[in-house]
Amino acid sequence: MNKIKLEKKHWFLIGRLLMIVGILIPLYAFLSITINDLKKANEYEEYIEKEAKLSHEEKQRLEKKIKRYNKSVKDLDAGAVDPFTGNDFKARYNIEGEDKEAFSYIRIPKIDVTLPVYLGASYKHLAMGAAHVDGTNLPVGGKGTRSVIAGHRGFYKDTMFLNLHELEKGDEIIIRRGTETLIYKVTDSEVINPYDWDKLDPIEKEDILTLLTCDPIRPPSPYRLIVNAKRYEPPKKEGIENEVVKIESTPVKREVKTVNTWIYVGTVLLSILFLYVLVSTVVKYGKMKRKEEE
Repeated sequence: MNKIKLEKKHWFLIGRLLMIVGILIPLYAFLSITINDLKKANEYEEYIEKEAKLSHEEKQRLEKKIKRYNKSVKDLDAGAVDPFTGNDFKARYNIEGEDKEAFSYIRIPKIDVTLPVYLGASYKHLAMGAAHVDGTNLPVGGKGTRSVIAGHRGFYKDTMFLNLHELEKGDEIIIRRGTETLIYKVTDSEVINPYDWDKLDPIEKEDILTLLTCDPIRPPSPYRLIVNAKRYEPPKKEGIENEVVKIESTPVKREVKTVNTWIYVGTVLLSILFLYVLVSTVVKYGKMKRKEEE
């Protein structure tokens, strides 16, 4: 009889442990996304404040290195490297903090994206935010340049470029680097093969920003979705900052809001379920122990 009770208790604990693990896996992902979403506004402001404190000399040194890198892209014509092929390619930009610090920030109000942009689309950087694809111009603007910024189609702690397909012609993209602000407007999007890099070549006299992610959303994702945008300069009377304020007040697309809402609701429901299963397990196990002692 005692042996049967012991086996019953063991199977009860194994079953409850499996339930708890099954709840914790999605809860961890949902909770990470929710916390990251709450933190991103503060992290963006901290980045802006930090960049504003750079000395004139530091800014000049950085600008020289940026010009040197962009010149090397033009002179070498080496082309871009696909960041999603599994090869953890490491680029060398010779820019301070390139491995750990954000070079700039990208904001896309319509799909609720605020992400740091790191130099080099390595596995590490793509897990931290968006990343500049080596072999293309740095995102600093300029005629005859094209900067390519890559991002995952969602990750365990952020939705990232999950909703990139929702962008339409005319939607705005903001690049912030220190005190510099660049505005781009979407012109078109296209699904390409991973090695169709001629699609990412600069166009003479055009200032282009291209966003790159995997396609389709559900793996395997053998193709690449690219969204192209051209530089937009607002009329001088409006000013760049007034235009940015207007863009940042753009309502988030309904489909994107729905995804975000389900993530928040899922976080709450899974948290409640986890606590319920945990507490009920402790209570029931206590009862089983007391019955054994009687």
